[in-house]
Amino acid sequence: MQGRELFNGLACRVEAGSTIEIHGSNGSGKSTLLRVLLGLQRPDHGTVTRHVGRIGYVGHRLGLTGLMTLGENLRWLGALAGHNSAESEVRGALERMGIGGCFNREVRHLSAGQAKRGALAGLTLSGSKLWLLDEPLSSLDDQGVSLLSEVLTSHREEGGSAIIATHASITDSSTETIELQN
Repeated sequence: MQGRELFNGLACRVEAGSTIEIHGSNGSGKSTLLRVLLGLQRPDHGTVTRHVGRIGYVGHRLGLTGLMTLGENLRWLGALAGHNSAESEVRGALERMGIGGCFNREVRHLSAGQAKRGALAGLTLSGSKLWLLDEPLSSLDDQGVSLLSEVLTSHREEGGSAIIATHASITDSSTETIELQN
């Protein structure tokens, strides 16, 4: 299969407290760009320079195992990231995302929206200054979108930043937007 060029001459700088939204239709390269920024995929040309420690990522696959409870998943993910979250911290993160009652539920018994909220709650526990979010609005209801917006605002106010691949704008008008074309 012949590859195709998704983007060329793209340059951006993410400052502390800022958000960049990547917009584009399906197949325009939003997810690929995030994978390149994460270091999971190499660019054919050019370089990516990172001046940040851990990068938090929530993609299409949430990184949660269905056989463990949501609380167990988040504590396990935190341990992998080198941050051992106390049960009270995990419960607090789940409360902020509106699903505190799901702490002891196995992920396989959660709705898609609850699982997405759980993964986003885990992101808040990661200690990562830079968050990369791939279509974070998918599976979220209006309340989930509102809570995500609040969490993003808090993250930015604390000096964090985010790059978000999305079809719909999440943040305010001060957000930089990159438009990818098919």
